[in-house]
Amino acid sequence: MLEGDKMKKDKIEYPVVKCFIDGKSVKFWCPFCKVWHFHGSCDGGEWSGHRVAHCAEHTPFTDTGYIVKPYTKAELKEMGL
Repeated sequence: MLEGDKMKKDKIEYPVVKCFIDGKSVKFWCPFCKVWHFHGSCDGGEWSGHRVAHCAEHTPFTDTGYIVKPYTKAELKEMGL
């Protein structure tokens, strides 16, 4: 269940980060690390889903990980991409 920028699953709230599909991975700009984080597809080739944080230091993402969700074509168009 999505609620703003959080997703609830098994009573845990996971942050949802919007990402770009980049070849065989997804990427998003981490607001805490100030670097791009890259992840492969989930089981079955799905891009959306839970990922373990790649943050080098402890951040709000470290404890729970996050849900990556690719931008839609409409969102990319709205951003001029």
